[in-house]
Amino acid sequence: MKKTILILLFALLVTGGCEQSQQPPSASPDDGPKTEQPATTTADAASSPTETAEQTPVPPSPPLFEDFQGQPQISLFPRVGPARPEKDDKLYPFWATYLDHLRRISGVTDRPVESNRAFSMRSINGVDTLGWFAPIAVTPDTRYRVSATFKADLPEGAVCGIGVIEFDRFLWIGDQFTRKQLDEHQRAASVLINLSGKIDWQPQSASFTTGPETRMIHLLFFRDGPGGKEPVLFDDVKIEKD
Repeated sequence: MKKTILILLFALLVTGGCEQSQQPPSASPDDGPKTEQPATTTADAASSPTETAEQTPVPPSPPLFEDFQGQPQISLFPRVGPARPEKDDKLYPFWATYLDHLRRISGVTDRPVESNRAFSMRSINGVDTLGWFAPIAVTPDTRYRVSATFKADLPEGAVCGIGVIEFDRFLWIGDQFTRKQLDEHQRAASVLINLSGKIDWQPQSASFTTGPETRMIHLLFFRDGPGGKEPVLFDDVKIEKD
């Protein structure tokens, strides 16, 4: 069964992706935990030849450590399904509704009992694969180590964890990728950490090596499978050269 889940997760990663660097908007008090909202950037640095070096934003790159206590060190974007439908696709309105709902029910929240903060990710009925991704600049042919702590109580058949999607350049696109964008820029994908059942702030870590063309990754925090009442919480996210 675990082998089947891993194969499914890898297939979802290979067919899904997204981009830029920003954090989700604040949720209303009735919609779930609140999130912090930094300034957003929509410029595509790679395709703006008129910009000077001073004007070009500097993408986040390792070493990075995010404990959700103060100024964001990584920026998280919502992800629903394997890819973003094109706007003329009949599925686009449904995707957009699910994405908006995910923003409202997830985000930075206080950890239970402890005077600490973490990122809370909830499931949505009828959506089998969702998550949050952080765009990070990396160098080709380089080994990195990713670590984080998780808390979850997942129903049977559900999993959560961390995946990596590799791209050929850093793109400043604050949205999930379409199939066309994936075909053009994605170079690889892998599942690094895969968890099931009950997890109580267990530290997790894994290493990966970027490909020869990889210059950006999406560090993907995913939740796949049947929905449940309990959120997946993750904290103390670190990525550094191994």
